[in-house]
Amino acid sequence: MRALAATALVAGLLVTNTPAANADPLMFDCQFVVVAQETVTGDGYTGFAVGYSVDNLAEIRCYVAIDGVEVTSTPTGSGQYVATTVGQLTYYNSTNLPVEFCAAAEPDPSTHRCHTPSVTEIPAQDVVDAVTPLSDTLICPALRLLAGLRVPNVLEVDADGDLYVLGEKAWDCPPYQEPGVGPVDTIDVLT
Repeated sequence: MRALAATALVAGLLVTNTPAANADPLMFDCQFVVVAQETVTGDGYTGFAVGYSVDNLAEIRCYVAIDGVEVTSTPTGSGQYVATTVGQLTYYNSTNLPVEFCAAAEPDPSTHRCHTPSVTEIPAQDVVDAVTPLSDTLICPALRLLAGLRVPNVLEVDADGDLYVLGEKAWDCPPYQEPGVGPVDTIDVLT
């Protein structure tokens, strides 16, 4: 009976033995979630990544690469058998270069896995294009009725029906203006 138990113990140790130093980690991956975009058509993205690695001396890092160049990453996590990492990632892609989300089971560069993310715009651009003229037709006449309404540095409606909140244009009615062009702030003086 002791011989059988010893054999089972040795077999168990051999099955769970540490892989060779140059072998790939047993398991590793990263999950990425982009939760905010600077503007509907902006080029800045913010999200987070969560990664794990299972290996004898596990290390993991999640990163974003634009056109093959790393631009941001989570901290490297390490551990005896399991490593994890989590972190916020912010990146900019103003020229629409290829973006890849990558998992790296450090320190071996051959253990980097990358994939191209799929982008789901919410709402879809087709919806934005279809709704904008309709919403302008409904909202702009109402805003024009409020033309001249002004709470300094908080809220303003100009003669075209353009709405400004905290000095930033929140709604643009026809005729459309260039971005950043808006009413000039004046100082209201009580007399």
